Amino acid sequence: MELFDAFKTRESCRAYADTPVDRQTLERILSAACLAPSAGNGQPWRFVAVTNKDILTALTPLTHAPGINHWVGQAPCIIAVWEHISDRMTARYGEQYLNMQWPAMDLGLSVGQLCLAAAGLGLGTCILGCFDEAKVKALLGIPADSVLRVLVTLGHPKEAAPPRDKKRLALDSVAQFIE
Repeated sequence: MELFDAFKTRESCRAYADTPVDRQTLERILSAACLAPSAGNGQPWRFVAVTNKDILTALTPLTHAPGINHWVGQAPCIIAVWEHISDRMTARYGEQYLNMQWPAMDLGLSVGQLCLAAAGLGLGTCILGCFDEAKVKALLGIPADSVLRVLVTLGHPKEAAPPRDKKRLALDSVAQFIE
């Protein structure tokens, strides 16, 4: 898939086929996520890719909230994305590194690349921001003092469908050009 086609066609997938995602594909997607730019090359992203059915079964209810995410149990993979703050980065940039939220921005870039890489391979993703952070971290062995930013469901879409029209603000309402 061409990159600009991926921008247009990638959308949140909430219905997955019962087909596993193989380790080689996961490694390829996560390698693409790791190529994202980051402030000072801090690379604050860390990933836990879960395909184990027992762990997925335990993880799924930790994403549920009234009226949302009740489809998550269909996903054959969930990737936890957490923030690792390097002592090297805080020594180099001091409080500015955290105050400017560079690690959070870097993780956003990384997750965007993860989703586009998955789309390029014909896989669907959905970024989840609603979950029981403490319980998910305990279940997945993520350090308690870290910040778990998002969970990303990943898998083969249940059915191929043409992409929906994206409802986005007009470019002239969000961008200025100083020439």
